Amino acid sequence: MKRILLLVTGVAALLGGGWVLNDRASFDRAYWLADYEQLRSATEQSYANLRWSRTSKQVDLVALNANTLRELQRATSNSAARRALANFVRGFKDGHFRIETTPPKPLAVVLNLFQRDSETGPLDFAAAPAEACGALGFGRKQHELSVTGATPLHQNTFASGLLTTPGGRQFGVIRIPLFQQREYGATCETAWESFRKGRSGSCDETCQEQFEAYAKQEIAQALADDANALLKRGAETVIIDLTANGGGTEWAEYAAAALSAQPLRPNGTAFVRGRHWLKHFDEDLRTAAGTARAELLAMRDSASRMCDLSALWTDPQAQPSCWNDVRLSPAVHTAEQHTYARPYRGRLLIMTDQHTASASEQFAAILVDNGIAKTIGERTMGVGCGYTNGGNPTTLKHSGLVIRMPDCVRLRADGGNEFEGIRPDYPVPWGGDEGTKTRALLTALEGLPAR
Repeated sequence: MKRILLLVTGVAALLGGGWVLNDRASFDRAYWLADYEQLRSATEQSYANLRWSRTSKQVDLVALNANTLRELQRATSNSAARRALANFVRGFKDGHFRIETTPPKPLAVVLNLFQRDSETGPLDFAAAPAEACGALGFGRKQHELSVTGATPLHQNTFASGLLTTPGGRQFGVIRIPLFQQREYGATCETAWESFRKGRSGSCDETCQEQFEAYAKQEIAQALADDANALLKRGAETVIIDLTANGGGTEWAEYAAAALSAQPLRPNGTAFVRGRHWLKHFDEDLRTAAGTARAELLAMRDSASRMCDLSALWTDPQAQPSCWNDVRLSPAVHTAEQHTYARPYRGRLLIMTDQHTASASEQFAAILVDNGIAKTIGERTMGVGCGYTNGGNPTTLKHSGLVIRMPDCVRLRADGGNEFEGIRPDYPVPWGGDEGTKTRALLTALEGLPAR
């Protein structure tokens, strides 16, 4: 392995040296300007949050365009031009709007020799739980509370504990550092034992998808069980700590449903016009009938009508007659309902900070908008919805840079966009370390209304 690593290092050094020598010699400003025009056009057509970027994030599109053009005119190398496009993307302050970075192709080929095949293949129902869950990518990750002084509950699936204020009030705390169900391998193993009962032979791809959904449900039930256990131990309210939780998977929807005794009313969703969502609607139309089919045809028609947003780059007062985002009809967008035998029924607080983002914002927004929870802490990052079915990446013609931008919008009950961030019901600045955060939390909890 040492010799292989030395070989890889040598290849990287040679590639790096050649790249430096070639960076200026191969620079062609016209190519980069053409790529920027393509990127700007893709942003107009495919960036779901463009409408909100000017208002919620205070993005000056005219200045951003002018600065990018100025940087490209001053650039004398490919790296400088690439930086100009990266600065354009960063200017939108959206974690889902990004340039994909990959190693140079020859080095990527070398490194790929050592990557494990991600294909699972059929699973035998006779496989031991640890073997089955390991094959599906589940592992056991140990999490810890991010507040100090809480008395931990060691029998729980999630990092959880009881926090007592100076005045003697007790609150339960559960830490979810990321909405990633694959970190809870022990619950997956229990779920596999139950799922495979009465089955024999092999579990194919469809079967594995069914099990994944079953495991998500079981892990969410474990979350509700942990919250209920805190109530039994004397907590008047359970706090879900989402500070520094950057998002994750759709397991956030399962988790939110498990913490509510009533069905959750889904918030609205909007899509971007263009070929990506046209493909969605064409696939759904194959089996749709009646009212749903009529609504899908209307949505497809909306997706095919493009808006001219070019004035946004030169006119600060531009007010387009239409935008690239369209709200999905409720008849088309029907959220899956998750039900639980033992849902959490108590009071709920959600801790947020400036790094709470994406799926975490979805989790908080739906519980707040349904009147189930309140938030405490800082305004969230403001990222919102990401990509549907792999997203709609744009590959720039000359540089080959791959740009990803969100193709969907999650709307709040008041019509706002999660991209604007979730404002806390109880604003609390956390400070820079766990001790400061805990002191701020205890002070804020003392001031909350009693149940």
